Amino acid sequence: MTQPNTPAFTRTATALTAIFSTALLLAGCQSTPAIQSTAAVSSTAPTSQTEAALTRGLTLVDENHHVTTIGPDRYILDSYIIPFQQPYYILVRKQNGAPFIKHAAEVVAIDYIKPRGCTEPLKRRPDLDKQSADATHYLIGVTC
Repeated sequence: MTQPNTPAFTRTATALTAIFSTALLLAGCQSTPAIQSTAAVSSTAPTSQTEAALTRGLTLVDENHHVTTIGPDRYILDSYIIPFQQPYYILVRKQNGAPFIKHAAEVVAIDYIKPRGCTEPLKRRPDLDKQSADATHYLIGVTC
């Protein structure tokens, strides 16, 4: 048997390491990644220039799309993230495209995100908020 400090052992160990590394690389290319996100993220583009401007640099979480009715108004809500970071950015807009007040967007966004992403108490992050110039789209920031 070859001893650990001999050149033959070193060559064999190096060869085995190379073979094992190549096998891992090839296996990784043929299988799904070991780490997968629990949220489905989208590669689709926002539906309007306003949404694109408000959500630039953020990733849409497809599974969190929601339409809710409050009184006579229907709101469309989507959440956005920066992968591997905590804040949620909730885009709120009325289905009919009409302007509305920021407070309504905040209330709708908080009720929407709690069951979808919060396992700890929700904290409002107004410093992350953005809104369209015409008050038809609001991006509401929260952590939880």
